Amino acid sequence: MTQDERILELVEIIHQQGKVTQEFICQRYGISYDSARRDLLKLGQMTGILRVRGGAISQPPKLAGRSYRQRSEPDAIKLRLARYAASLIQPPGCGVIGYRHHTGGNRARHRRRGLLYH
Repeated sequence: MTQDERILELVEIIHQQGKVTQEFICQRYGISYDSARRDLLKLGQMTGILRVRGGAISQPPKLAGRSYRQRSEPDAIKLRLARYAASLIQPPGCGVIGYRHHTGGNRARHRRRGLLYH
């Protein structure tokens, strides 16, 4: 069975059952975890399917039709809320609690948005 044939079948399963897991794909088609991961990546690019850790689910109607890039763009309301929360932290020596992205690009981007003090 080709990847395209698996994808067509997996789309039907997701719409019927609501989800598929990487383990399920491996067992059902007798393929490696890497092949299943590639199938999941391809499924995640399709409208109506959301790629999640370890599998894929039927995308909630609220998000349907929006690409990953659109879903990951900053929301204006959330950005205002984050700025307000950051303003409540009193420098010096205070950072943002729960800040997990320590790459220079993310840190600089958050600093420009007024979310980091140092």
